[in-house]
Amino acid sequence: MRSVEIDSVRRRLELAGLERESTDEIEPELSAKASRWLRFLTTFSARRQIGALLDDRAIHNVYVTMGREAQIDLLDGLIRWMEEERELRGALDVASSPAAASVEPELVVWARENGVENELDAPIAALGDFAGKGHWFGDVLRHYGRITVRHAASGEARVSGFAPREQLLAARAYLERAAAESRAAAAREARWARTPERAVLAQLARALLPAERSLAGRARFGADLSDLVLDPDALTLFATDLDAPPHPANVTLDLSRHEEGIVLLLPSSARPAAVLSLARWALDIAHDPAHPMHERLAAALEVPAWTRMLDSVSATLARPPSPDPTRLAFFVSADARGFVSVDVSRQARGLKGWNRGKRLVGRARFETKPIDPRERLAMLSLASSFPDDAGAHATALAA
Repeated sequence: MRSVEIDSVRRRLELAGLERESTDEIEPELSAKASRWLRFLTTFSARRQIGALLDDRAIHNVYVTMGREAQIDLLDGLIRWMEEERELRGALDVASSPAAASVEPELVVWARENGVENELDAPIAALGDFAGKGHWFGDVLRHYGRITVRHAASGEARVSGFAPREQLLAARAYLERAAAESRAAAAREARWARTPERAVLAQLARALLPAERSLAGRARFGADLSDLVLDPDALTLFATDLDAPPHPANVTLDLSRHEEGIVLLLPSSARPAAVLSLARWALDIAHDPAHPMHERLAAALEVPAWTRMLDSVSATLARPPSPDPTRLAFFVSADARGFVSVDVSRQARGLKGWNRGKRLVGRARFETKPIDPRERLAMLSLASSFPDDAGAHATALAA
């Protein structure tokens, strides 16, 4: 006995071009009740394409014996799935006609109109962060090296554990993000083309821009970070990478050596996407006078490193004395060009002598002139008298 309802659903599948879809891939997309009843029906037939399954007389015989509530759950689930699939694929009611075969997928057309058609040729691994399956899924997709975003956007990719509907959703999210990033990049380039008026911010921008370019080559998009925080005493900018696995983690921009043209993005284990966003955030602050942190950052950077060092030393000496033996150690070193820098650490004496200590503040550098070779020899000679603390290229002077 054939069911009119089942035949009606099968015809709608044919019109939508979905009759060849596998029941194994459809089942996870249905509601829990519809999924259970579809799985029940597949036990009565060897056919696994949804159209062929619903054409099987045995399925009709089983369907008419099911309760009305179960029939409604199944039909409602299949119809909802068809509507979602047709929307995602841009399917037409005549999708099974020869003319429809030449219709370009809607998502491909959208990508071209929004200037991101080149993203369609990216490997399907680019969809890893957009599939809703976790950061690990990108590694799985790398095994499908010949499959691209275009295949997923066209509903042509065949990837284990990645249903066509999931691929289309991920491809749509990826292309929308790419389009937004393209617009943001144009705005950034226009903003960064203007040299900051404050000299310290201009120097910071010159140091950060190469890092941003390098990171952009490793991460297609930036990460979502929490609100940025400026610590003017430690001279750091930090935020939280909300999507860092397995839990949110801080990323930091250390500006304590900005006078040397050096900025550090920490930690080294941070996701490239997170430090990329942090670098861009700092560049925006440096270039945009209207940014609420622009003046604060400039004021913090304009405090000379020596002033910051001496303030830190004074604050340390003002504390109540420690019951354990401690000292301040000044580490003097010279770079390859001969410029001298000083680090200050608070050290404690242990069983094996003075430890390496904790740095009090960022390195301070003489901005006068480099030392000559004779002065370098004198410094190294002085360093040799403190072998346990300084090593071959620095001098530790106990305060």
